[in-house]
Amino acid sequence: MGLVYRARHTDAQVFDSQGGDVAIKLMHAHLSSKSTFEERFRREAEALDALDHPNIVRVFEVVEDHGRLALVMEWV
Repeated sequence: MGLVYRARHTDAQVFDSQGGDVAIKLMHAHLSSKSTFEERFRREAEALDALDHPNIVRVFEVVEDHGRLALVMEWV
């Protein structure tokens, strides 16, 4: 559903807890126009946000850029 990038988060709270590195999962452009894929992407974020376990990545935020959704997650 998307590409994952390693990035540096500028928020002080995330930066301190993660050393600044986060994973950004960006939805593929060809899927962003299809509402069913956008709903699945948002449900994935909600499901991850509801879980708290050391073996599951944390989602810090869901962002939209130029019509494409992205999950900003813990870098592991």
